[in-house]
Amino acid sequence: MWNRWWIAVYLMVVLVFWCGCGKEEKPPAPVLPDKPPSPAPNETVNLPQQPPQEPQPPQESPRPVSQVQPSEPPPKPQEPTNPSEPPQTEESSKKAFEEAIAETTPEKKRTLLKKVIETYPDSEEFYKASEALADIYASFNELYNAVKTLSDAYIKSDNEENRRNWAKKMEEWNQKVFFSFIDTPISQVYVVQAGDVLSKVGADFNVPYKFIMRMNGIQDERKIRVGDRIKIPVPKDKKKMEAFVQVDKSEHSLSIFINGVFLKRYTVGLGKDDRTPEGEFTIISKVNKPSWKGKPYGDPENIIGDWWLGFDETKFQGLGIHGTNDPSSIGKDVSEGCVRMTNADVDEVANTIPKDSKVVVRK
Repeated sequence: MWNRWWIAVYLMVVLVFWCGCGKEEKPPAPVLPDKPPSPAPNETVNLPQQPPQEPQPPQESPRPVSQVQPSEPPPKPQEPTNPSEPPQTEESSKKAFEEAIAETTPEKKRTLLKKVIETYPDSEEFYKASEALADIYASFNELYNAVKTLSDAYIKSDNEENRRNWAKKMEEWNQKVFFSFIDTPISQVYVVQAGDVLSKVGADFNVPYKFIMRMNGIQDERKIRVGDRIKIPVPKDKKKMEAFVQVDKSEHSLSIFINGVFLKRYTVGLGKDDRTPEGEFTIISKVNKPSWKGKPYGDPENIIGDWWLGFDETKFQGLGIHGTNDPSSIGKDVSEGCVRMTNADVDEVANTIPKDSKVVVRK
């Protein structure tokens, strides 16, 4: 009897142990907070306060001065791009020019004057330094450098007295720069080939052939020979000459520049009642012995003279540079708007600048 009871107990224990050890225990499910009841209509809901946020790093973009907190240092002023550059003031330009003039060593004086020109292009000392440097170049017979330096000042200046004086200097220096056989950066040598004629050579380089004759002292265009060396006003690295004309109304002047270098200044007549317009134009026609309003060349009523250099007509019609049958009108405001020259001067201009040359008329 007792043996049967113990056997039954033993079997029950084994069965319970076997059923419990074969299964993994599951982790207890997380306890979720009770869902708050939906608020009644028009009922104010008190939301739980958000936890404090961590401070954000300051933005890299600068803030206005008004937003800077008192505890923060004020923003530093922006450093100049190049701290070594002198300030652009009237006092500094005067000081730099005086130091350059006071220098006794020629080479160092050149360097200092060049620095004034480069550093203070809008100052009065720019013009003083340009003239001083040009005179130094001329004293060493570096005449191209002298004319080029003063040309840059001449184009910008509105001082009539200075421009007149500079023009006289440059025209004298140009007797060698343009009208002698010395080599310059704005000229090259052409060797005459078989079959060449000056008109063809000039056309190839965009130079009126009579200008080539003047430069080389050639009296008869037919008397050039194979092998002759001719000076051409074209830089060695270019194929065409470039010409530019500046008309200054306040001075009644017309100035010619060849490859950026001043050549010569002329006195002109202009439009009455300020009819000569300012602006940039292009010479699109060159007519020798032109007719005018049905009047042939030479007719007393033809007022155009020996040449007509017509401007492009995109803005104004019938505008150009021409000669005159009334030399007494030069230097006065009497035309209908054109630029008027003596016949001798307009002939020289027409045989110096090519068609398509730029003309700038300024006040």
